[in-house]
Amino acid sequence: MDHVAQNFVLIGMMHQLVLIKIYKKMKKKLLFILFVVTIVSMSVFTSYSLQTNNYKYTLVVANIEALTASEDPLLTELFCYRTVSSKGNGNSTHVTYCGDCEATLCKSWSDQYICRP
Repeated sequence: MDHVAQNFVLIGMMHQLVLIKIYKKMKKKLLFILFVVTIVSMSVFTSYSLQTNNYKYTLVVANIEALTASEDPLLTELFCYRTVSSKGNGNSTHVTYCGDCEATLCKSWSDQYICRP
C-alpha cells in the first residue's frame, strides 16, 4: 500500500477508536441516568403506596370502632352517683348525677352506679 492509503486506514482506525470511547462514555451515562430514574420512580411508587395503605388502614379502624362502640358497655355506660350534695366540707367539683346523667357541681357524693342514658 502506498502512504496515502495507509494514512486513510490509520485515520479510519483512530476515528473508530474515538467513536468507541464516546459510545462507552455515553453508555455509562445512559445506564447511570436509567438507574437514577428507576430508583426515583420506585421511591415515588412506594411512598404513594404507603400513603394509600395508611389512609385505608385509618378508615378501616374508624369503621371498626364505630361498629363496636354500641356493643361495648364500657363505651356507652358512664359512672354516676345517686346521691350528690352541695353541702359539706371541701371544694366543689363536677360529678355525674344518675338522675339526669349530667355533670353537677357538688361538694359531696356517694352511692356510685352506672348511668344509662
